[in-house]
Amino acid sequence: MATLTIRKLNDGVYNRLGERARRNHRSLEAEVREILEQKAKEFDLDRWLERARELRERTPPREDGKTSLDLLREERDSW
Repeated sequence: MATLTIRKLNDGVYNRLGERARRNHRSLEAEVREILEQKAKEFDLDRWLERARELRERTPPREDGKTSLDLLREERDSW
């Protein structure tokens, strides 16, 4: 099994996770593991990509023909 270390976790998040773990009668580590396992099961990359394609198709192109990449480059180059 793999090990994961999370640095610089906000104190408020840490405290809420601890409260949740206590309510569920688990250690903090077990609670975080359960949350990650649930969320990993819920995430469906193919469905997410299909939704992104649908949104892209429904979004009309800019009148000036610029892409988001063009806009990012312009912003970067303006520094």
